[in-house]
Amino acid sequence: PLAVFLILLPVLIFLLTVVVPVYSSIFASFDLQLPGLTSIVVWLSHWMIRAPLLVAPAIVVAAAAVYLFSWLLGRFSHWRHAAIGYVTDGSSRELLAMAAFIRRLRGSLAAGLPLASAVKLAGYLSERRSLRQAASQLAGAVEAPSSLRDTPATRRFPTTLLFALDLSRTTSASSRTAELSLLDQLAETYLQRVAQRADWNTGVVGQVAIVAVGLLVGIVLIAMLLPLVSLVNGLAG
Repeated sequence: PLAVFLILLPVLIFLLTVVVPVYSSIFASFDLQLPGLTSIVVWLSHWMIRAPLLVAPAIVVAAAAVYLFSWLLGRFSHWRHAAIGYVTDGSSRELLAMAAFIRRLRGSLAAGLPLASAVKLAGYLSERRSLRQAASQLAGAVEAPSSLRDTPATRRFPTTLLFALDLSRTTSASSRTAELSLLDQLAETYLQRVAQRADWNTGVVGQVAIVAVGLLVGIVLIAMLLPLVSLVNGLAG
């Protein structure tokens, strides 16, 4: 996003320092009454030409604002998704924690550990306290005869994971190939969702920067055309 902003910014600077002064001299030669928008753009152009040393700090501030906006999107991604109604199971850190939990669970099952012990170990090694507590409850539910998908204590976990664990309860440790493959795919799905969030952040900030600079360029061009329209109408009248 910052690179896109820095690439497009020179276009705006060129318009304000080269194109606008040419039109401004034309307007002055015809003694035109400038609209408010045109007056603002002309004033900004004159300011950039007369105080070039202040332009660099202004660019730095604008670039910092773009970077801060990008950082805030990543830092408060859960607010962003709630605002736009995007369905998620939590923040990116929670998705990464779940992927790590599933991978540890898969490794423990592949090593031949009993299902309840594998769940407890995977949860114990998790960095998130909420996931450790949920894994402890899941381990207790594993030892119960009812289906994991019908147990309120397991709602913290995806249905696909509960389905794989239900299958593991009915198979021996040496014949869990299908369940292990399903756990691999589920962990990969969580990692892909994290990657998609990162791509979304990068993509949307870049698009916002492009739109913002494009709007500024459009405003400058419209501001230069407004007096010309008035001049043409006056000559025609």
